Amino acid sequence: MAKEKQLNSPKNIKSTTVALILFGLLVVFRLLIETLNWDWSLRVYPILLFILVACYMGIREQRIKAAEYLTYIMELKAALRPSAILAFLYSAFSYIFYRFVSPDFFNKMIMERRAEFEKSISENNVGAEEADKVLQNFEQVTEYIFSPLNWATFTLLGLIMLSFIYGALLVLFARKFPKMIQ
Repeated sequence: MAKEKQLNSPKNIKSTTVALILFGLLVVFRLLIETLNWDWSLRVYPILLFILVACYMGIREQRIKAAEYLTYIMELKAALRPSAILAFLYSAFSYIFYRFVSPDFFNKMIMERRAEFEKSISENNVGAEEADKVLQNFEQVTEYIFSPLNWATFTLLGLIMLSFIYGALLVLFARKFPKMIQ
C-alpha cells in the first residue's frame, strides 16, 4: 500500500518527463547564451548537471517502481534511459542550431583558429611550403570536425559516455548509501 501511494504521489515525476523538462531548460539556456553573447563555453556546465539529474531521476523512478531486488545492471539501465533521451534530444538540437539558427558559428571559430595558426607560423619562421601544408591540413580537419552533423554526432557520443560514467558512479553511491535515492 505504501509503495502504491508513493507511485501515485505528485512528487513522483517520470524520468522521461524530467528528461524532456531538462531538455527544454537546456534549449532556453543555450539560446540565452547566444542572445546575450556570453562565453559559449558556459553551455557545458548545465549539460553536465542535467545529465547527472537525469541519471538520478532514472534510478529513483526504478527504485520506486521495483517490486523485486534490483541488480547493478538494472539500476544502470534505469540511469541511462532518461540521460540517453536527453543526450539524443540535445544532439538533435545542436544540429538544428548550428545548421539553421547560427550557421556562421563554426565559420567564425575556424577563422579565429586560422588567424592563430598563421600568427604562430609567422612567429616561428616556418617555410612557405611547410606553412601551406599545415594550413591545408588545418582546413581539411576543420571541415570534417566543424560540420553541424559531425558536431551533433560527437555531442551525442560524448553525452552518452558521460551518462554511462555518471550512471555507474551514481549506482555505486546509491548502493553504498541507499537513502541517497528515495
